[in-house]
Amino acid sequence: MKTSTLKRKLFSAVISTALATILVIGGTTLAFADESHTINNSSYQSLQSYYNANKTAMDSSNEWQFGKRQINVGTSNNSDPEFEIPSNITSIKGYGDETEGTVLNPYYYNNNSLTIKTANNSSTTLDNLYFNKDNNGYTVKLKTGDNSNTTVKNSVFEGPITISSGSTLNLTNSEIYAAMTNNGGNLFIDNSKFGNLNSGAKLEITTNRLDNGTVGTAYRSTINFNKSLATNNASSIQLDPTQAVVNTNIAGLTARLIDNGNGSYSVVVEGTPTAELTNGIVNVALVYGNAANGGFSFNIPYYVNIAAAQPSPVNPTNPVVNPTNPVVNPSNPTSPSNN
Repeated sequence: MKTSTLKRKLFSAVISTALATILVIGGTTLAFADESHTINNSSYQSLQSYYNANKTAMDSSNEWQFGKRQINVGTSNNSDPEFEIPSNITSIKGYGDETEGTVLNPYYYNNNSLTIKTANNSSTTLDNLYFNKDNNGYTVKLKTGDNSNTTVKNSVFEGPITISSGSTLNLTNSEIYAAMTNNGGNLFIDNSKFGNLNSGAKLEITTNRLDNGTVGTAYRSTINFNKSLATNNASSIQLDPTQAVVNTNIAGLTARLIDNGNGSYSVVVEGTPTAELTNGIVNVALVYGNAANGGFSFNIPYYVNIAAAQPSPVNPTNPVVNPTNPVVNPSNPTSPSNN
């Protein structure tokens, strides 16, 4: 992600005349036959204002594509709610194929309306978006709907994320520079970074899925973390083991943080599982540095599936005889009988 150059490009980026001619006729945005709607907002128009003006076309599609580099999010009315993406929208894509995509700028500073929310029980993919923070500290936020499945790809968050009850958030190739609150949902991570945008310190999480285990079988898995992370000013921030919180809800397993003594730490998960479990959690909360030196903290669940123990196979060459009910072989008089 070219996050270091993103904000300098925001106000110089324009859409070409040829593309605007294709997408807009007489000031009306087209909804294409493939049920995709291209959002071509005016310079200071908010997402809410644009949606209200194009509601019929947007609601009749299943995909939204941003046609410009940036759009405002928010309203001037303090009673306005969060902006909820309709449940039929399965995909929202930022402008073009470049990594900057479309920047979502906070507008009017009404905190409720600065939140973009996926609908309850929906399945939505957000791709190539930048949830921005302005100079006054206001941010555009993301909230997943209850029991929803939300996938976020190739995106950057300076605004916080809330994972609602029963929902699933899938993060792929994204960068998180803000708080993340989990209210009882699942968070799955692939090749994403957590850090401090100002200092440039980042920690990449390749995956938060650990090896599966089996009831009654010894288990061990490790999660490795750098002891120090480089910053933009050629210094570094250190992991603070005294603030680490590591635990698990998987019966029969323990989790602990250890210093490997070679510039790295590891969370070691081991033991013998005693019960079958899907998405058992190893909770890892770590702190790097502090606010003064550009540090950050994160709380990530790592998932383990525990399968039921498999029954031992019967050996046909050594059958087990039930002594209380011996089998009589009539061709062998020495066999046990009832006489």
